[in-house]
Amino acid sequence: MAAKKTTIHDVAREADVDYSTVSLALRGDRRIRSYTRQRIQTAAHRLGYVPNQLARSLSRGATHTIGVMLTDIHRGFTDPLEEFQDIADRARYMISVHFCSWDQARERAGLRHFCESRVEGVIWAPAQWYGETFAQTVENMKATGVPVVMLGLQHPPYDVPFHQVGTSLRDRLTMALDYLMGLGHRHIGLASAPAPAGTEASTAPERQADHGAHHSRRYFSQPEGIAMVRQAMQARGLALAEQDLFTTADNDYGGVEIAVHLFRRPREHWPTAVIAADDRLGRALTKGLWALGVKVPEEISVLGFDVPPDETGQPPLTAVSQDSRRMGTLAMDLLLQLIKHQIPHQPQKITAMPPRLVEAGTCGPPRK
Repeated sequence: MAAKKTTIHDVAREADVDYSTVSLALRGDRRIRSYTRQRIQTAAHRLGYVPNQLARSLSRGATHTIGVMLTDIHRGFTDPLEEFQDIADRARYMISVHFCSWDQARERAGLRHFCESRVEGVIWAPAQWYGETFAQTVENMKATGVPVVMLGLQHPPYDVPFHQVGTSLRDRLTMALDYLMGLGHRHIGLASAPAPAGTEASTAPERQADHGAHHSRRYFSQPEGIAMVRQAMQARGLALAEQDLFTTADNDYGGVEIAVHLFRRPREHWPTAVIAADDRLGRALTKGLWALGVKVPEEISVLGFDVPPDETGQPPLTAVSQDSRRMGTLAMDLLLQLIKHQIPHQPQKITAMPPRLVEAGTCGPPRK
């Protein structure tokens, strides 16, 4: 049989005072004399009483809690989470973090739980930016009136009615191509992997979604993403050949498979550079090429494309990314402004961050 939970009334009886006096004393109310407060605190400690902070917050109409909904425990969220925590601490807020593991049903249930728990605002990195489930979840969140800031950007006309912070996939692709062309590359390949476990196989048309963190490797394995790359290359007088499209089922180790496939081709038919849609894929590709005796970047360049690149990983990989720590700062600052009614919910504010290039030695001029 479960032990009976100690209540404020139990503390009041133990300290021989009214329960309202206990409530005031435990909140540090100056109207309660010091010796009475000490007697109440001693009684509470002896009985093991723990105040119900949630009930207390609800009675005041403010929980000082922010919900954070993320797709998975991916290292790309480490920096934003640290920023969320630091800024929330300074503002005297708590954060409650939920990972949906790319499951939209779990994501929807977690967001509903946030609202039922009366969080004062939500930061949300969607598992998907499209489809009926996503649209219904957006409508449900909008109906609650809870302030929301989304991590990632949706393409114009920005029909998601929430503020957004992120780096455009198109801007990152532009930086990647311009960087490689600046080194002299004109024959460029693309390597990607499909969605991680738990995601749907298809993606939205490019006109509907500009995927933020952790979507690039999935997006570039789909027709819409490949079309986006082709268009960007054609605008620069380049072409993406079918034989230079490399897809693997394993994002972590499939780069080795791509390296073997590439190695079997005559070297004069190799692309001089490959854009890997994820830095782990690019790192595995680099290791596979090295194992086969191919020098990177002397014989072929490998450019990562992720948010953010793992700058501590081996081998170090040149990559185009976004500043995820800055993204976390901007998102939390924006949410706090919404919570404090310093800015309106509408029109939604779109904060497009510029991409950044991290050079680590895997890209160089094309081979002779």
